[in-house]
Amino acid sequence: RVEFYLNDTLVHTDPHDGDNSFSFIWDVIPATDGPYTLTIKAFDRLNNSAVKSFNLTLQLAPPAAPVITATNPAIPPGKVVPAAAMNIIGTADLGTEIRIINNGMPVAGPVAVDGAGGFDISLILVEGENRITANAQHRGGSSPKSNTVVVSLDTGAPGPPRTLESVSKASGVVDFTWAGPAAGEVPTGYNL
Repeated sequence: RVEFYLNDTLVHTDPHDGDNSFSFIWDVIPATDGPYTLTIKAFDRLNNSAVKSFNLTLQLAPPAAPVITATNPAIPPGKVVPAAAMNIIGTADLGTEIRIINNGMPVAGPVAVDGAGGFDISLILVEGENRITANAQHRGGSSPKSNTVVVSLDTGAPGPPRTLESVSKASGVVDFTWAGPAAGEVPTGYNL
């Protein structure tokens, strides 16, 4: 067998089934940053042992940027949606918590990722363009922002035209000109 110790505390025993390989996976997320001594004790069948120690310094780096992989409901890029509720789905480093950011403001989270590093977080869109990103955090710091998902929410009709003017022309032709609404949604066209 092979025993692994961190600062003289037994943290793992590998039965070492005679294949000359052994391993120990150290989950450093909950560990405290600082110096550690990793001691490995190998035993033979007669319980004779050999010991090797390593001095380590743990300094957890910030997590990598999360990746937004989908929305629910599924929304193609550039699509305008009529309903404000949606979920942001993605992946991130294990042991992190995710915050959802919309138009530069945190709007959901923190929510811990699942055991596979996945997240599925609900949010409410704002009227107009929504530029959605995710951010991962753990005790090592904050990640860069994820990829951006852009979704536009349109819950009603656009405003009326402004400065509508008409000019009579020859042969009964009338020329109309106007400006779009001062704020809000920009219409794709007007019916006369």
